[in-house]
Amino acid sequence: RGLLGSDVDCEARLPGRGVAARHARLRVTDEGLRIEGIGAASVALGTGDRGRVLARDGDIVWFADTPWLVTRYERRNRRPWLAVGGLGSSSPAAWSAWFELALAAPHPWPVLLLGESGTGKEVAARLCHSRSSRKDGPFVAINCAALPANLIEAELFGSVKGAFTGATEGRPGAFARADGGTLLLDEIGELPLAVQAALLRVLESGEVQVVGGGTRQVDARIIAATHVDLEAACLAGRFRLDLLHRVAVTGATLPPLRLRDGDPSLLLEEMLDCPLPPGMAKAVNAHPWPGNARQLRNLARRVRLLCPRGAVSRQQLTASMS
Repeated sequence: RGLLGSDVDCEARLPGRGVAARHARLRVTDEGLRIEGIGAASVALGTGDRGRVLARDGDIVWFADTPWLVTRYERRNRRPWLAVGGLGSSSPAAWSAWFELALAAPHPWPVLLLGESGTGKEVAARLCHSRSSRKDGPFVAINCAALPANLIEAELFGSVKGAFTGATEGRPGAFARADGGTLLLDEIGELPLAVQAALLRVLESGEVQVVGGGTRQVDARIIAATHVDLEAACLAGRFRLDLLHRVAVTGATLPPLRLRDGDPSLLLEEMLDCPLPPGMAKAVNAHPWPGNARQLRNLARRVRLLCPRGAVSRQQLTASMS
C-alpha cells in the first residue's frame, strides 16, 4: 500500500473496461498519477487532459497483487490527495479505510463501519451502496439512537393499522423501504437488546415480523455504523455477540480527523474554496476537532457567513475556531 503516493515506479494491472490483465507502469509525478502502458501512449490516471481516462471514481487499480480504490489524484501543498464521492484525504490511514470499502462494496454481505461522530460514516455507506450491484435500488438511512423506544420495532419492521395507539394506518418499516437496495442502521450500538434479537432474526432469514401483522420477506443489504466499541459492549452485556458476528462480515474503521495528518487544513481550504491565511494551516491541523469533518464543515459555514466570498482573514478563522 505504501507505493501509493511515493516517488518510485511500480507495476500496475488495470482490470475491466477492455484493459483486463493489461500490465503497465505506474508513475507518480507532480502532474498526477500516470500510466505508461506497454506499446501505448502515456495517459493520466483520473484526468482527461492526457488521453482516455483509465480510472474513474470508484475504479480499482491493482498495484502488484493488491487492489486499490483510485479516484481523483492531485497534489495539494506538495501532498498527495485522493478523493472519491464525498470523501477526500491526503492520509494513508483514510486511504486504508477506503481500500477496505472498495473490497466490500461489490459483495452482498453486511458491512460494519466504525468511527467517531462526524467521520463520514453515512457518506462511506452511500459510497459503498453506489459501487454495489444494488446501486439502482433504494438507499434508506435510519438513526437507531433517535428512534423512540416504544416505536423502534414499528419503524424498523413496519406496522398495520390499529397495531398500537395512534396507528391510524399501516406503514412500511425501514427494511421494507430498503427492499432491493441498502439499509444503513446508523448507531446500531444504541439499539435495546430486545430489538437486537429481532434484528438478528431478520439478518438470518430475511424475514421481518410486522408489528400487529404477519411476516414478510425482504432483501436489503445491511450496512451498520456506530461510534460504540461493540466488542466492549458485548463484554458489558449491552450488545449481542451473535449480532456483532452477523453485521461485521466486512467493514472499515474511519479514522478521526486528528489522526489524519494535514487533512484538516486541506479540507477546510476545499470547503472555503480559497487558501488559508499564512500561518493558519498549522493552527487548524493542531486543533483536536472532536466533531471531526462535521465540525470542520460547520466552521466553514460560520466563516462564510462573516465573509460570503473570496479570501478569509486570520481573525475570522481564529474567532470561529474559539
